[in-house]
Amino acid sequence: MSEPFILLVDDDKDWLFLSRIQLAKAGVTHTVTEAHDGEKAIFICSSSLQRGAMPLFVLLDINMPRLSGFEVLEWIRAEPRLDEVPIIMLSSSQLEADVFRAKMLGADAFLAKGDNVASFSALYRESKEISTARSNPTNPLADLPGNLLSAFTFELE
Repeated sequence: MSEPFILLVDDDKDWLFLSRIQLAKAGVTHTVTEAHDGEKAIFICSSSLQRGAMPLFVLLDINMPRLSGFEVLEWIRAEPRLDEVPIIMLSSSQLEADVFRAKMLGADAFLAKGDNVASFSALYRESKEISTARSNPTNPLADLPGNLLSAFTFELE
């Protein structure tokens, strides 16, 4: 089985670059793979499954060419082998409708691009806990969305 990796999906190459820097500062040693559109993200996920690899977590932009982040999220959640992978939705807007839709489609957290990129270190540390919680049927939190970090859970006012 191949090593797990982190999948960053965004058409903003500058934001991807900053994300890689912050993950490196956080001590991330996993491979970081990038997709610049939704179709490429699905291709990477499909290819990795054929090799026996799974993303440790996916950071997924909403607004992208070809397929939106919402469409990619739906595809990932429909793939049983990826069901336990934490998905953090990413957007430059904090529209309540986007946050709500992400939650309804199965995202674990919603991160605004304006948030401190250094938060990735916390996301990285906590992503393993989500996978563990989902695979542990005795954990009462296993089926609850939004358990990544209280700072990144869905808060609809």
